[in-house]
Amino acid sequence: YSPHRNWDKARARQEYVVGQMIRKEFITGEEGKTALAEPIRIIKTDNPIRILAPYFTEHVRRHLVDTYGFDRVYNEGLIARTTCDLDLQQAAQQAVTTGVRSMDMNFGWRSVEENLPSEAAIEARLKATEEALREQDRMRDPIMRCDWASISKESDGRSRDSEGWDCSYGAPLRDRSILDEEKNYEAVVLSVAQKHAVVGIGSHKAMIPLSWTNWAFEPNIKRSWRYRKLDNLNQALQVGDVVEVQVVARNSQDVKALEGYAPALEGGPYAAAKLQQSPDLQGALLSVDLADGATRAMVGGVNIEESEFNRTVQAQRQVGSTFKPLVYATAIASQKLTAGSILLDAPLIYNTLEEKLWKPGNYGEEYLGHISLRKALALSRNVCTVRVLDQIGLDDVYDMAVNLGIKSHMEKDLSMGLGSSSLTMLELTRAYTAFPTQGQVVDPYFIESVKDRDGNILEQHELAERRDAMEPPVAGIMTWLLEQVARSGTAARTNRLGIHAAGKTGTTNDHKDAWFMGFTPDVITATWVGYDKPRSMGVSSTGGRVALPIWMEYMKTAYPKSRDRPFPIIPDVEWIPIDESNGRVAIGGRSMPFLLDTIPKGPTLELGQKSTQDLLSEGF
Repeated sequence: YSPHRNWDKARARQEYVVGQMIRKEFITGEEGKTALAEPIRIIKTDNPIRILAPYFTEHVRRHLVDTYGFDRVYNEGLIARTTCDLDLQQAAQQAVTTGVRSMDMNFGWRSVEENLPSEAAIEARLKATEEALREQDRMRDPIMRCDWASISKESDGRSRDSEGWDCSYGAPLRDRSILDEEKNYEAVVLSVAQKHAVVGIGSHKAMIPLSWTNWAFEPNIKRSWRYRKLDNLNQALQVGDVVEVQVVARNSQDVKALEGYAPALEGGPYAAAKLQQSPDLQGALLSVDLADGATRAMVGGVNIEESEFNRTVQAQRQVGSTFKPLVYATAIASQKLTAGSILLDAPLIYNTLEEKLWKPGNYGEEYLGHISLRKALALSRNVCTVRVLDQIGLDDVYDMAVNLGIKSHMEKDLSMGLGSSSLTMLELTRAYTAFPTQGQVVDPYFIESVKDRDGNILEQHELAERRDAMEPPVAGIMTWLLEQVARSGTAARTNRLGIHAAGKTGTTNDHKDAWFMGFTPDVITATWVGYDKPRSMGVSSTGGRVALPIWMEYMKTAYPKSRDRPFPIIPDVEWIPIDESNGRVAIGGRSMPFLLDTIPKGPTLELGQKSTQDLLSEGF
């Protein structure tokens, strides 16, 4: 019996066992009495597996139950050894939780759900909170103290005296609760000024400075959150609001934001606190070792206690521009286009079968004219991708996607190139593994082995032979192109990590989904942010601003500078300098990899030099 759930039965069982030991003369009666009188420490701990790797564990549990049955999994002592790296899993969970919470707050303050209407109601709530906090303090290291005594018991409505154990539970109550720094608490707003607010946390008071709360403006998905700031706390809070806060310091004078601030020195003492907001947003992360496909970290959501839905393997979401590399890989493989091919980045209109006009547009409705394929992918130009898809054909791109392991339904139309299909994070990650592995698809796996309680192997992962999905030079050129995205394109902030990285950002229509698919020579990691019920996250909520920061935070641990190495040399290509204004070979141009049969023909000029043909066309 668990003493946490049923102390009486647990205690009765203890007394029975000690009594049997006395009866069978393992111990004396005096030793038994001493043993039963010993204080019992009951330290409540959470399930470590549920904390350390909740979504990973749940994913494995479902597989085991589906494979071996509920009864066998829960009653026969099966032992599953997984691919999870607990250090990386912890880093991944921290990155997702912190990143999603931070981004949710960036979108603005959704206001409170409860306001206490009177001073009496506020006092009653603070008193109840204080009692709960003191009880938590008391239960941090609870002790059951039992003494042999003559006590009164009631049986059948009659009172009688008998000898028994008189037990008290818990450490002595303190006069006042203790606040923990970096911990979140329920608080009630007691007063509000322009530059600060005071909240009550039980018997404590805490001050919230405006400088920590400038994110609490009114949400508006039509306005960019990047340049908005709250300048008056009266616009966000009012007396009686029940809010969530994080205690930063027990003494407000220990933080720079409030040090020497006159209101913080009057009427205190105050703790220092930050206003918090439980996120409506969700996020997910999946990280796989490219050497063998071992999944090292899996975060299926922000909090498994609130939702066990695993967004890495169960959610199908539109993937946006993360699908574009599959289009460009098909184009490179077809030899119809190269990294240096010139594409027209200009408005485009198509007549659909439903007699409607379809006008794909770029983010921000900006157009650059003639640009290279390299630049088109690096800057994620939508109309360029549609032109490429139209030129090489839908069937070839569809076949490429299927060959890379995508099994979800995909519509065969031009919007496919812009990521209109809804895929799982797992299958998109599998598809991307072909780029850094010279064209070989790596299948992610989660379980190394399953054994029964006697050590008999029931399941053992065996490294399968990799499947070739594209030619090594094509995969190498695509990796180089995706490096350009990370160096100077929509994912350029990855330069801050100081490692060799490649990848692609993704943003769907109306900013409903934000993605980043990124990899190094050894690790591939996918991140996603969005609402479970798709809706706009608002202007500026792109993959590069919303999902990429989570990827970067995780990769600081998963792939530190000390582990960095360059991507392998691309086989069977020739590096040619290209003038990206016209796609011609030019001394001093950008060096690009070409398949041997696709090197541009024509005279080699200096960068910016015009040919005779240029002069003739301009003259006439």
